[in-house]
Amino acid sequence: MQKETFIPSKDASLESTIATMRAKLAARGFELDESSWLNPVEAIWSVHVRDRDCPMLFANGKGAKLYALYQSRLKVLNCVDFGDLLLETISLFLKEPDLLAEYHD
Repeated sequence: MQKETFIPSKDASLESTIATMRAKLAARGFELDESSWLNPVEAIWSVHVRDRDCPMLFANGKGAKLYALYQSRLKVLNCVDFGDLLLETISLFLKEPDLLAEYHD
């Protein structure tokens, strides 16, 4: 039996959500392969998928290099983008439950 990954506040497992999306896209002629799973912070997931017939459709890996350069430049400038704000906030709340409780009140 396959292990299911449940994300807090979501009503379906990550695997179930991917299967649903895969079925909807297959009905429109897209056959997906999962190329990578990322879990940068507890309860945060990113699943990269690509079309089986066009595996290089997502910029042939150049996007990862550009993203790394972008993240490096943000660090040099001591800046964060919106995604970082969200991830850092969630990470902080997961590490500091008392702080999270303060914001719930």
